[in-house]
Amino acid sequence: KNKIDLIGVVGHNQDLHRTPYSQGEQAKRFSGVMIHALMTSQLVDAVLQKQKPLYWASSTLEMLWIAFWSAMGTIIIFFNKRSPIKIMSTIIIALALLFTSCWLCLVNGVWLLAIAPAVGLILSASFSLAYSRK
Repeated sequence: KNKIDLIGVVGHNQDLHRTPYSQGEQAKRFSGVMIHALMTSQLVDAVLQKQKPLYWASSTLEMLWIAFWSAMGTIIIFFNKRSPIKIMSTIIIALALLFTSCWLCLVNGVWLLAIAPAVGLILSASFSLAYSRK
């Protein structure tokens, strides 16, 4: 009662798999039954509502997210063309807002991209600045 039995082989066998935590050739590999036990634990926790499952945005929403932050880089340059201090401070505030919103979404169980929009923001601001100075 209230138990889950998993049958498998643990130890030196052929059912060993690398995980994202395995690094290098000599890294520890996990047996298949251990991987299934971890997945089962995650499912049971989600069903018993001890832990929220992690959701992620669709590809279309991710592209819109990146496009929005890239457009923000261009808008920042458009409104602050003449002042380098305003440009840098506004970009830093925008990056802080981006990473804070991604962190808040992650805490609430939603995975959002952070690095690609940050790169888009910086590159679009750089290209817009170079274009406006030309």
